[in-house]
Amino acid sequence: MKAIKPRICHTSFKGVSGFVSVVRPDGRETQKQRIKNLILDQGLDLVGSQRTNMLTRYLAYGDGTAPTQRDSSTTTASRTGSAVNSSANFFEAADVGRLIKWDSGEEDYISGFTDLQNVTTVGSGTIASGEFTIWHVDDTGLANELGRISTFRTDTGDNETTESAGVVNHKRTHLSTAFVAAGSAIELGWSDQSGAGNNLFNRVLLGSSISWQIGDQLKVESNLELTQSPQTSTAQTPTASGDWTTQLDGNMQIEGYGLSSIDSAGNGDAADTMDNSGNVCEPGFSGSFDKVTLDPDT
Repeated sequence: MKAIKPRICHTSFKGVSGFVSVVRPDGRETQKQRIKNLILDQGLDLVGSQRTNMLTRYLAYGDGTAPTQRDSSTTTASRTGSAVNSSANFFEAADVGRLIKWDSGEEDYISGFTDLQNVTTVGSGTIASGEFTIWHVDDTGLANELGRISTFRTDTGDNETTESAGVVNHKRTHLSTAFVAAGSAIELGWSDQSGAGNNLFNRVLLGSSISWQIGDQLKVESNLELTQSPQTSTAQTPTASGDWTTQLDGNMQIEGYGLSSIDSAGNGDAADTMDNSGNVCEPGFSGSFDKVTLDPDT
């Protein structure tokens, strides 16, 4: 059997941060809000099949109010084995597939719904009673999508990819064409696809709706940040015999990023344009990521 060479590296995603605002015909910006995102499970899988500079290529906006998370407030829950019991009615049948995260840090996927106070999780083990949050990581699209934006503002610094000490930031500034009718939005999402539907990388529910009149434009600045490590030469100790010993022996570090960049017009390159010499880890190629948690508040 041919040995598979492992890639000893780590790529962490901080997610998308930035601002949303409405631009008046005279250039004034109003209703500016900071955005914090929830990376979806399918978004993590998308990382395994798409270049990272394409994950925020298209901006979706809508007026659906479905939450991205539900905080338990003073309601607490504990786990014995795989059974989770809450101190008051809180769970819903749709929680199956979502993530429960205790304020103390423990987390797991919900695998079954029994009633409003009882669910089961994929894993098992004792977790003390505490407050928690349900993250809707199984979402795939906006609750009610109104449109997608694929045009950008192109002032200096609006669209670019930068890298420093292993931290890569993909920045885009979406700017819609002038609206021909009044409207409003409260949810946003990013995708590598132009067509509306359940193909989002992540989703945002704003703190309050933003509204526009005829002639206004919707502006959204997004920063997708990821960190790759190790940045210094790291010794790899052989852990098995045969080919695995050969593959793991020696030193390893990330020498190139294997990442395409975003140009000043907001487009994503099809070819690697960042330093690509002697790559060890190349995110954005075929494969599928295991489901892991990314805290949108970090």
